[in-house]
Amino acid sequence: MTLHEAMTIAINELGGGKQRMEDVANYINEHKLYTRGDGAPVPTNQISARVHQYPNLFSRGGGYVWHN
Repeated sequence: MTLHEAMTIAINELGGGKQRMEDVANYINEHKLYTRGDGAPVPTNQISARVHQYPNLFSRGGGYVWHN
């Protein structure tokens, strides 16, 4: 599973709408939805970077992320 797929699942499972990026990262790590190549947990800044990389899928603001 890709990180942006894991983010979609996390946002939906957390209730949809705007979710704190920290909560999305924590959900992904707790449920092992995505594994980094180095085995480290997904940090919040990686969530933010992926939002920037996929502006057609996600938006962000004020520490929150949501689906477009």
